[in-house]
Amino acid sequence: MLGAHDGVLGTSCLSSSGACSLLTIERLQTLSPEDFEYYVVELLNHLGYHLRVVGGSGDEGIDGVGRDPKGRSMILQVKRYSDKNVIHTTLFREFVGTLAYHRVSLGVYVTTGYVSQ
Repeated sequence: MLGAHDGVLGTSCLSSSGACSLLTIERLQTLSPEDFEYYVVELLNHLGYHLRVVGGSGDEGIDGVGRDPKGRSMILQVKRYSDKNVIHTTLFREFVGTLAYHRVSLGVYVTTGYVSQ
């Protein structure tokens, strides 16, 4: 199991070639919600974002904050769900409200679940 706080997750995203190691959806679903947050932040940072994890109790649905590669302020929300979990539009509406409340330019929502139509 990858661990966010044992140094494994923080360094294993980058391989010796400089590429990020991508995990399958099945492997991502075995991570704890906290480890999944760290993995997504590490992956996005490797792609040029500048994010830090802020999740935890009382995080108001915000798992990461920072800037995109163009320097725009952004908020990240990450949900590690099983393949049977459906994310309903109400969660996206809440996320859009969070973006407006914090007056950020961009929001990114990452999930391993399915999105309802």
